[in-house]
Amino acid sequence: MTGEVMAGVLSSAINSELSENYLRLTDGLDVDRFFVVEEIRVQMAWADALFEAKYLTSESCLRLKSALKEIESQCLNPEFAWDFRDGDIHLTVEKLLTAKLGELGKQIHLGRSRNDLVATTFRLWTASAMKGFQKKGAELAIQFADWALREGQLAIPAYTHLQAAQPIAAAQVVSAYAHFFERDAERLQWAAKRALGVCPLGSAAITGTHLKIDLVGLSKSLGFESAVRNSYDSVGDRDFVLDSAQAIQTLCLHLIRVANDFIVWSSTPFSLIKLPLSWSSGSSIMPNKRNPDAFEVLRAKAHRIVGKCQAITQGYCSVGSSYFSDFHEQKKLFFEVCLNLTESLEAWIEVVGLMQFDRTHAERLLSQGHLLATDLANQLVETGVPFRDAYKEVALRVKQAAQSSQQVHEGETGLTFQKSISVRSSSGGTAHAEVERQIVELRTRVQEFFDVS
Repeated sequence: MTGEVMAGVLSSAINSELSENYLRLTDGLDVDRFFVVEEIRVQMAWADALFEAKYLTSESCLRLKSALKEIESQCLNPEFAWDFRDGDIHLTVEKLLTAKLGELGKQIHLGRSRNDLVATTFRLWTASAMKGFQKKGAELAIQFADWALREGQLAIPAYTHLQAAQPIAAAQVVSAYAHFFERDAERLQWAAKRALGVCPLGSAAITGTHLKIDLVGLSKSLGFESAVRNSYDSVGDRDFVLDSAQAIQTLCLHLIRVANDFIVWSSTPFSLIKLPLSWSSGSSIMPNKRNPDAFEVLRAKAHRIVGKCQAITQGYCSVGSSYFSDFHEQKKLFFEVCLNLTESLEAWIEVVGLMQFDRTHAERLLSQGHLLATDLANQLVETGVPFRDAYKEVALRVKQAAQSSQQVHEGETGLTFQKSISVRSSSGGTAHAEVERQIVELRTRVQEFFDVS
């Protein structure tokens, strides 16, 4: 019997008497084709384990591994013709092995199931994806830190509730975003670690393999911390997907908040930041406008990713504690999340490198909203007035100043925006020297911890 005929027999034996519409409905190769590298890695590790347990000869193991490398190259070729009737990459690889090696190709599936195979492959792919996002998150943090350093001692209004509050170093506002993404990189790193916590391979379908295989050595060879601890749990455990989706969702919430700030700050009433010409558009009819399209689209993309992450979580609410085919639909959703996030992060890293404040408008905004009212109250406290009494006194002065179209600090001695900033030199404060220290410390920490430049 030829290899091609054997491959056909294999496919028929597993997928016999199935409707073509059913096969299209359950086709997983639209996503599985992107898991080729991880799939081959797991297949080769299993071949080694079979050899070490004396289920394969040295020659057979070498032939299997050589054929697997050929199949990897074959499947990575953009012109490779995937057959949706296979259903998933595991059967595709087994079919190709059988076509190449005949009876020996059939040996690769000994003692395991597609249940533990997909769980292992998916964990490896997820860990790799989270490490990639961790690096991108760290790079984004560095971009914000670098923008902060570019702004020097520029003062801008700080806002709460979108109302003018106090003067603040522009560098501190921008570096706050760097802290967002440093924390996100930490969460993504943890998610990657969780994905490589326990190796499901050896769980077989649900009750464990009947083979005497060194599962501890097998798990370590694949980079996992531990061998399977409970076969029933391992084939149905997708906590690592939920952990990763949660880390991604938090990252996207941060992206949404930053995009919101930039959209507001670039609007005509503020004009606090300049939109990069290469990342904004003009109106098709109004020549006076530039629109923050990039940030609006990035915000929408982040919302879409958050929605998919929530759908992933909901998808696990109705399945039992073992293996279900729902998992593959969830894998498709998660893959879409990762694809969308990759595109978004690359855009964010580029555009942040071009951002800058509009210094003229920043100075204008400092003269609105009575930003030095708190400093005036503190100045009264220094003369012995209790703070609450000083607060009432300044509130009255603010009202009077507003009625005469003045700022409350006008005519007061010793009150300036830069002095207001400089006196807040406590740890984490907005004094320029302190902010620079914060940024340098953060930048060093991110570079060393996440190995980015």
